[in-house]
Amino acid sequence: MAKIIGVDGMTADQLNFELQSGAKFVVFQYCVSILVMTFRRSSDVYFVRPDEGSASKGLIYSVLSLLLG
Repeated sequence: MAKIIGVDGMTADQLNFELQSGAKFVVFQYCVSILVMTFRRSSDVYFVRPDEGSASKGLIYSVLSLLLG
């Protein structure tokens, strides 16, 4: 089961407020290739607040796919 990163300690009301303000849940896809086999995987779920960018959180998955995909 995937965990949600970034919601630790938040109440349901705080979470709803953030979502109404433009926050979102994001999952990053990456792939790893081994000779003739390719594996597509998904990251854990990230909670991204409206004032944060998702690019910095997804950079590691882009680099992983670039190097191993």
